[in-house]
Amino acid sequence: MAPDKFRGSITASALARGISSHLHQHHVDAEPFPLSDGGEGFLDAFSGDPIEVELLGPLGEPTSAKALLLRRPDGVLGIVESAEVIGRQLVKHPTSAEALAASSAPLGELLLACRGAGATELLIGLGGSATSDGGRGVFHVLNAEHFDLPMTIACDVDVPYFDALAFAEQKGIARGDLEEVRERLRDMANFLVETTGKDPRTLRGAGAAGGVGGALLCLGAQSVPGAKLVADQCGLTKALESATTLITGEGALDATSLSGKVVGHLLASAPSQCQVIIVVGTATREVLTEIERRRPGTKVLILEQHFGTARSLESPLPLTISLLDQLLFSAATS
Repeated sequence: MAPDKFRGSITASALARGISSHLHQHHVDAEPFPLSDGGEGFLDAFSGDPIEVELLGPLGEPTSAKALLLRRPDGVLGIVESAEVIGRQLVKHPTSAEALAASSAPLGELLLACRGAGATELLIGLGGSATSDGGRGVFHVLNAEHFDLPMTIACDVDVPYFDALAFAEQKGIARGDLEEVRERLRDMANFLVETTGKDPRTLRGAGAAGGVGGALLCLGAQSVPGAKLVADQCGLTKALESATTLITGEGALDATSLSGKVVGHLLASAPSQCQVIIVVGTATREVLTEIERRRPGTKVLILEQHFGTARSLESPLPLTISLLDQLLFSAATS
């Protein structure tokens, strides 16, 4: 069991452990590996000393965020999940104006706090952000403090800088306001070129977290695929070598799912002998066609199709178990 979260319904950890526990009752050797692509749940893949930081959220509201400090012989690695401070769960049901106003500055404040707590290097999970500011907020916070710690960003999407525009509507920005997002990305890209000498438009992963990836890359960060990093870190990559079945999933399966996110990474990396089952809340027809093209025989179970939207959002775990039972055990029972 290696799912991502179903945003707003259930965490990856609760889903993976709940289904694994159920399968154990059927005498199936099932092991949970909750995953993240850099967004929500990224910290769960790591161990370290937690620190709690009080700061202002993306709309200026007081909030608290957790980070981890991993002490190593060569220094202290600070591990940060951007969704802790600029995540969509912090801006529930935003108006278009609020979604436009959401700032990435709190992430910069959290990174400064990690440096103040002794971090000598940073690993930053980028994903699930409420922001579309092109990284302006985080850049100004860090640049003003002459921030120079080595940074690695684990991105949830491997997309160019201007592709941040493609995610703006998901964050609450009205279609009529997309031109403003396009203009701010253009202005910020030009500013980053003038300020750092680097052009985010040429850097892969720059579109992650509404353009935050581009700002951090221009400040010297290195980029790695978040889904692969977490899969390697938690031991899933090794476990798949002997697995017969991989069950993964996420809340909404669409074209972005195959561009660096958990499902796309696992489709490409699961061994050929491993049956892949994907459980999702919703799915577009186009992505289903593409999945069949990339990995024929993959099973996709869509909760909304069987139970409707409201029930799927309210009870994803028991509904997922119901569909899996039908797929895995009904033939044996009959």
